Amino acid sequence: MANEDGFYFAAAAPGVRLYHGPVKREWIEGALRRTPRNVVEFGSYDGGDGARYKWWWPGAVVHSIEADPVLAALIAEVAPIMGT
Repeated sequence: MANEDGFYFAAAAPGVRLYHGPVKREWIEGALRRTPRNVVEFGSYDGGDGARYKWWWPGAVVHSIEADPVLAALIAEVAPIMGT
């Protein structure tokens, strides 16, 4: 379930809250004029945006990239929960 006000994405696992930016689905689909098949997100922080993109577009391949090793490890833990 997504909180659309830009604060967090509540993942499919109890107690998991991932933060995301204020980007709206309509903005992306409007700019692309189609549903994305591939998403590459740089500076992923905790993977919240990537998880939300996967929720929005379940058929898309989503790559969340984070340079901080601690946060990258968190993303690796959350990815299987989100089916990524």
